[in-house]
Amino acid sequence: MINAAIFKRSRPWVLGVSAAILLAAFLVRLIGIDGRWMWFDELLTGTFVAYDLPNTLVTNLRFDIHPPLYYFQLSLWTLGGHSDLWLMLNTVLWSAAAVALLMWRVRRVYDLQTAWIACGLLAFSSAALVFGDQVRMYAFLMVMILWTWIALEDWLKAERTKRFPWKASLNVIASQTAVVYSHSAGIVMISGCILYAAYQLLREGDLRTRIHWVLTETCVAVLAVPTLVLVAVRAAGHPVAPGLDEILHTWRFLAAGELGVDAIGAAMGVLLLAILVWFGFVRAESRVAILTLIFAPLVIAAAISYVKPIWLDRIFVTLIPFICLYVALFVVWMLRTAGMAGRVAAVALAMLWAGVGIAGQMTREKGDGYKPAAAYAHQVAQPGDIVLVDGDFGYWCFMWYYSGPRWGYPQQAAIIMPKWQALIDRLGPTAAQLLGFNEQKRSVDVNGVTAVMWDRQAPVPLDAPTVLAVRSNGAPPLDLPGFALAATQVEKDLTVETWKRIGTP
Repeated sequence: MINAAIFKRSRPWVLGVSAAILLAAFLVRLIGIDGRWMWFDELLTGTFVAYDLPNTLVTNLRFDIHPPLYYFQLSLWTLGGHSDLWLMLNTVLWSAAAVALLMWRVRRVYDLQTAWIACGLLAFSSAALVFGDQVRMYAFLMVMILWTWIALEDWLKAERTKRFPWKASLNVIASQTAVVYSHSAGIVMISGCILYAAYQLLREGDLRTRIHWVLTETCVAVLAVPTLVLVAVRAAGHPVAPGLDEILHTWRFLAAGELGVDAIGAAMGVLLLAILVWFGFVRAESRVAILTLIFAPLVIAAAISYVKPIWLDRIFVTLIPFICLYVALFVVWMLRTAGMAGRVAAVALAMLWAGVGIAGQMTREKGDGYKPAAAYAHQVAQPGDIVLVDGDFGYWCFMWYYSGPRWGYPQQAAIIMPKWQALIDRLGPTAAQLLGFNEQKRSVDVNGVTAVMWDRQAPVPLDAPTVLAVRSNGAPPLDLPGFALAATQVEKDLTVETWKRIGTP
């Protein structure tokens, strides 16, 4: 067993092992990264941050349901470049930083052994690895949610001094606000930490402490109002109100990542649930933390989803550090109480967890059809031809690979919805032009080939011998009067149709 005395006597060795865990966390997230490219949501993220911070804010507020904090930090990151690999590296570093932050905190609160096990679990968590290179906010949010948990723990500790903890309160406000301003479901993400703190206050806090806590959380609520308004007026088509199948799928995902849909995912899900339930049963001091930090956000998200659907597997990625912590505490408990059998079980569990994570990472594919579709268009299209891309979001994603990250401004190549047209009319031409709302630059010349954003509700005449039409596989075929369909190429989830002008040889 490892204790504080060994830590003091063997500091270089301890630091070496800690560094090795963090290095392993970083390197495992790089497995296969050079063979992946960005998919739809990531390409929208890259498009939002392709230019300066003001443009990032305008584009984000106009087109995205999520608040802008994550995009702001990524916009600063793009000062170093806009390549897929460079953008993915931002996520890799945030994901590895979550491992480091968990190690630091668990070492302080529990012990070195628990810290190493918890961070080893997070380093090789299959679900964490799924989002360990995606150019989305989830790895960033794991760091923010750990900050939230740490800030609340420090606040509770500071309150015991019987003085109002100004610095600790500011830390609580800053951490929770950071989560809320990074994702539309941020309130759900911080709900477990808030309930955990509320229970601690109900159990041992006095009236003064509870008043301080209410004031602190009220500040967070007031600061969160703009994001709540944004979420209230926006809607996304993919979240659902979960049934049993969706709930089970989410739990399997948290246990086994993309392998969660297979039999091994079901087995891992049952094993993980059994560990958490059993450990909560035998260790009363961990019971409330497991219920609040891990299970409460799932219950709250399910309840909210029957009013406004928000349920998606990915919004629960922030639970993974807490899952790893309490599985680690369970493993340490086994090592200390179950003798040789406990050691064998702990080693088997670690090998299974790491094996599933590494297997998922080595077999995981990322990237939809936009990169191969752009490559095909480059191969087939000749100067004078037209490439039509169905819809505005699809156009931005295609242009990222066809022309480059800075192909143009999204707000100048968008299908204007009626509510935006009404806003433009109210702003007047000067303000609208400053924000780019009334400029429609729907075509870009790329080496003599014209790439056009296609609005099915407002088609324009086409003057070219050949038109390549890019659409999703599920979208209806385009109708191009005066052209005949000559060829069809399917690239993953996209279809590229070659249309020849009738009468053209």
